[in-house]
Amino acid sequence: MLKGMHRHGAWRRARPELQLLLVRVCMGIAFLPQAAPKLFDGVEARGALAQRLVGLGIPHALQLVVIGGVVEFALGLMLMLGCGTRFAALAGALSLGAAAYLFSQPHALLWIPVCASFAIAGGGPWSVDAWLKSDFPDIGA
Repeated sequence: MLKGMHRHGAWRRARPELQLLLVRVCMGIAFLPQAAPKLFDGVEARGALAQRLVGLGIPHALQLVVIGGVVEFALGLMLMLGCGTRFAALAGALSLGAAAYLFSQPHALLWIPVCASFAIAGGGPWSVDAWLKSDFPDIGA
């Protein structure tokens, strides 16, 4: 048993922080499979997605596919680490809303309230944001 973690004391008090950490990391991981095809599946996969965007009348589709992949990958990493959590969660909610609207993916709407909760609450005590706030209180996190 870890020092200071008595049978029921500290673990129970840490449970909400652990839950927040777990949900935040899972949310960040959920963005990575969305970004992977846009970045790593080759020109054919990006071209197919770009053709879908062209069909919707969106100009510069291939560039937007790559930019979207980079943004989704960065959002996933930011959420997993809890770095810029509020910004990443807000941008993630917008990205999910766009995916639901443009590509008829209604399941993406289910993740928007989770992103919104992190946009409101932040990354929690076990995040890069909390570390920055404790070590550098003047920057505000």
